[in-house]
Amino acid sequence: MKIAIIIILALVFLIAVVVVVGAMLPREHIARRCAHFLTSPSVLWTVIKWIVYPKGVKSITEAEVMKAGKAAGLVDTKVASFSSTHTALKMVIPVSKRTLP
Repeated sequence: MKIAIIIILALVFLIAVVVVVGAMLPREHIARRCAHFLTSPSVLWTVIKWIVYPKGVKSITEAEVMKAGKAAGLVDTKVASFSSTHTALKMVIPVSKRTLP
């Protein structure tokens, strides 16, 4: 019986926390998956670079690609499987070095 009361009190506490956090959000708050930027897409895409290289080639390793990107002043942010034969590495210009309007 004590366990049931503890579980019920924990659920009530959790619901109270959710209500308080929800009440603290601004009324006009809308959760979105998209972002709006003041610059044009062409300007934004200048800071993102995708480097695609073949899989399984011993002369071109992921470490070497990352090293070359870092030598060019880029920072790696994501590795993706581009296809069954190629890997893609997303690199960006660091925020401190960007010159966006």
